[in-house]
Amino acid sequence: LAVVGVTITYFFTFNFQKVTNQFTLIFMVSILTYLVATHYFPPSTSDWRHSAFVSVLRGLKRYFSQPELFLRLPVSWLLAFGTFWLVVIEEWKIKNRKQKKEKGKFGTRHAALGTQHFQLGTFLWLFLSVVGGGDTTRILFNGMPFVLTFLLLRLNQKPVWVSVYVLATSLPLMRLFSLEPDLGLHPQATQAWCVECWYFWESWPYWAYATFVLTGYYYLARRLGVGSRKTNEVESRR
Repeated sequence: LAVVGVTITYFFTFNFQKVTNQFTLIFMVSILTYLVATHYFPPSTSDWRHSAFVSVLRGLKRYFSQPELFLRLPVSWLLAFGTFWLVVIEEWKIKNRKQKKEKGKFGTRHAALGTQHFQLGTFLWLFLSVVGGGDTTRILFNGMPFVLTFLLLRLNQKPVWVSVYVLATSLPLMRLFSLEPDLGLHPQATQAWCVECWYFWESWPYWAYATFVLTGYYYLARRLGVGSRKTNEVESRR
């Protein structure tokens, strides 16, 4: 429902340039959407302890009462989207100069708003994966239309070697070489696919592999460069 608020806000931002406080508008539209949805689709029970807001607070309490769970979050995110996260590593100074140089162009402004929309949706789903109920990988992957679109837009602006590197190194992290079994029929397989169910030592191979991949990325970036492709800003987002 919060994504609806984000989408409507960016629609107004693009078509009506007088929208200044975007986050206030996002919050208001999201609350209104939530109230309308709960009015027409009321819960089967009226227990306030199962409301969406209480669930978020319960999720926050869970992590702060068990701080070691924070160390498992990156592992969950790697299992969901592999090393696609590498494409969000940007040269911020270059990016800021580019935005200032192209400020005011209609096509660039439209493309930038689209990217910001998906970026905000990605951050939203990262937050929901933490507080949404304990199954971090599944909840984050439910935001695939926003998260993967944002990551692919960034990947499309990178050199070809980055695409090859990301796709190759994501295979073992995302376990694309195997299929997740039906955990309802095979509950004994839950331990292998639920990061939150792992013992802490089971996460170390993921951490070691991620460190190796990150080191290799920085090494290749120094040799080959990771500057943006020289493609039209609008065409690169189609």
